[in-house]
Amino acid sequence: MIARHKGEVPFAILLIPFIVGIAFGLNFARSANMLLLFILLVVLIAAFLLLNINYNRFHIYKRRWFGGTLMHLILFIAGWLALTGYIDLNKKDHYSKIPANDLLVRISTEPQLKNGLLRFTAEAEENLSNREKVPSSGNLLITVKDSAAKNLYYGDELLIPANYQPVAPPANPAEFNYKKYLANQNIYYQCFLRHGKYELVQKNAGTALVAFSLRLRQRLVERFKQHMHSPEAVAV
Repeated sequence: MIARHKGEVPFAILLIPFIVGIAFGLNFARSANMLLLFILLVVLIAAFLLLNINYNRFHIYKRRWFGGTLMHLILFIAGWLALTGYIDLNKKDHYSKIPANDLLVRISTEPQLKNGLLRFTAEAEENLSNREKVPSSGNLLITVKDSAAKNLYYGDELLIPANYQPVAPPANPAEFNYKKYLANQNIYYQCFLRHGKYELVQKNAGTALVAFSLRLRQRLVERFKQHMHSPEAVAV
């Protein structure tokens, strides 16, 4: 049944300002101050509750739009705050904010080998400097040029030098914005490693269920390749 009045679908109506808040933070204010946003959210919620308690005293019924506007502002700020809290770069323990000589990282995606380069995403676990270990967080894109790197897999822990670089923006206006694409995945830095520039610390340190799923997917893909002779069909 189609709703005849927007009041019949309150969830959809209230979801719109929340989504707008997320979109605003994603496109215009990724590094907003979380404390200020939280304080603003608390103030708006307190004002909303106060006006509801004193509904008759302040004659709010004469300004019905006021309560709706306040509610939409609360949801807008809540969406913005949720997006800001999701972004790893805003966290105090992000690896880029802690001085270090080396990083202890764990491979968090299935490594992809292409043109002799092994590329994968890794999650920082510790920043190491002069034997001092500081817990850290955040993701980075790692590219390895080493024939032995093909044995690396999801869940392996690596010790790498902290010589990561920011992802470069597009050189031309019409070029695909790879930097923004990675930023939407919480990846802001990348690192290029050659033979001897990394050390395998531990294997299979990831989630067992994820590792099993990736292994199973690989076996299925190999089966497809054995029985399907069209490259386009195999790619799908």
